Amino acid sequence: MNAMPYHEAAEHHAAAHMRALGYRDARATKRGSDGGLDVVANGAVAQVKTHVKTVGAPDLQRLYGARGVHHHRKMLFYSLSGYSPKAVAYAQTAEIMLFRLELDGSATPENENARKLVKLAASTAAAQNASDSMTSARQEAARRIAAQTPAAKAEYERRNAAERASW
Repeated sequence: MNAMPYHEAAEHHAAAHMRALGYRDARATKRGSDGGLDVVANGAVAQVKTHVKTVGAPDLQRLYGARGVHHHRKMLFYSLSGYSPKAVAYAQTAEIMLFRLELDGSATPENENARKLVKLAASTAAAQNASDSMTSARQEAARRIAAQTPAAKAEYERRNAAERASW
């Protein structure tokens, strides 16, 4: 059995991390045809570096350039070895999210931009879970009402419509 090269595995870990952050269509690009991007999604692009040396500002500048005219796409950078102070400063002004990629595939935010993205993803997921719970509760209530008399069902529907109108 052939082992996947670590860089390729790291790209897949970064894509999985981006999906967890809400970029559901994130996917690792094919080797050689990536145009400088290792992971792409409709709303974001990423570069992954697995070399031993610290990532510098030029690496981040290449990501900025590789994004091209798609300025709506967020930029994420994953590194196994960390970032130089100049890279961190550049990332802040260029709005690049820096993550440290661990050998187990997990990713830790390394700058304020990345921490904000992680926080936003967590709050969005919590809101979605709450919405799903409310939807489930409404569906269950509707099933119970449907099993009752026609008059009770009509009253439920009237109240439910009034509640929705107040949103």
